[in-house]
Amino acid sequence: MQYLSVGRDNISKEKFRPVMDLNDGSSKPIHGFWFTEYNPRFPNYNVWVNYLLEHPEILYHKCNG
Repeated sequence: MQYLSVGRDNISKEKFRPVMDLNDGSSKPIHGFWFTEYNPRFPNYNVWVNYLLEHPEILYHKCNG
């Protein structure tokens, strides 16, 4: 199985930080590694990339803090 990660080219154990809840009412925890499955039969489609295309503000906030 292959996975896609947005934001990291090099994944190593040293960069991993424990997953934590923000306790601010949001539903998404922070840290850890977040992946989405990549299907080589459909190299031009990915569920997560499609979601980002529909919600570009996510990448804006990720890149601009």
